[in-house]
Amino acid sequence: MLFRSVSQSRYWAEYREPGTQFIKASTDPDHIAEQLLSVYNTPSIERAAIGMKARQFVIDKCSIEAIGKELESIIDSMPEVDYDFNNPPSRFNADYKPNFEASEKDFIVSLHKEMLGESIDENHTSFKVWKNKLQQEINREQMYNHFRNVCFQQQQKPVEFESVLDKDDEGRRICVLAQGTESDILLLNSLMENLHKQYPQHNIYFATRPEYFPLIEDNPFVHKCILYSEMLENSFILEGAGSHKGYFDLAFMPTTTTQKNICYIHNGKDKIQFDLQ
Repeated sequence: MLFRSVSQSRYWAEYREPGTQFIKASTDPDHIAEQLLSVYNTPSIERAAIGMKARQFVIDKCSIEAIGKELESIIDSMPEVDYDFNNPPSRFNADYKPNFEASEKDFIVSLHKEMLGESIDENHTSFKVWKNKLQQEINREQMYNHFRNVCFQQQQKPVEFESVLDKDDEGRRICVLAQGTESDILLLNSLMENLHKQYPQHNIYFATRPEYFPLIEDNPFVHKCILYSEMLENSFILEGAGSHKGYFDLAFMPTTTTQKNICYIHNGKDKIQFDLQ
C-alpha cells in the first residue's frame, strides 16, 4: 500500500514489503505522470536531441562491450592465486591443541576459530550453548573431544555414488526412491514384483533409510538397497541431463511426487502397463 507522510518527498511514496514489513520507497505515480507529460510536451527537435544523448550514454556506459571491458579490467587486475580446486583446503583442524587453562570465553572462542574455522563472540548462540554446557554438564576435555569428532567427520572424503552401483549393469538400472514411513516402504515393496515384470532386464535399486533395509533386502525382485539422500530427489541427477549421463535408466520417486520435483522424464524409456483403448 502506498502512502505519504508529511516529511516525505513529493517524488516518492513509502510502502511496506509484504511479510517482512520492511519500509521501502516507490516513485510517486503522480510524479512519474508529470515527467512523462513533460517529455511529451517537449518540442520534437529538443526531444530528439535528448533521446540521442541518452542513447549514446547507454552505449558508452551500459552496452555489452562497455560492461565486458570493465569486468575484464577488474579481473585482470586481480592477483593470481595458487589454489587447488580439486583438493580445496579444509577449514576443520582436528590437530589443534587448546589451552585448557584459558578463560572460559577464550577457550570456547578458540575451539570455534581454530578447529571449525568459525569466528564467534559472547553474543553468538553457539557460545551461549557451550558456556551453559561447560557450567552444568561437561568439562573442557569432553568439549574438545566433541569438536575433534566433528572435525574428523567433516574431513572424511565423500563416497562416490557410482561405487555403490554394480559395474556390469550400466544401462539396465532402475531406482526407486522412498523416504516415507514404514508403511510406505512396505506398500512400495509389494509393488517391486510388478515393476520387475515391466522391466525384466533391469536391476532395481531401492533407495531408502538404513533402518528400512531389513524390510526390503529379502525381496527377490530388488537387486540392492542403497542409502537415501535428499540429493537424490532430482531426476536429472539420477537419470541424467545434458552432459551428465546419469546413473539409472529410470528413477521413480513415489513418496516425493509433487510439483516440487520433476520426476516423469525417465529418459523416455518408461512403459504404460494398462491399455485404456
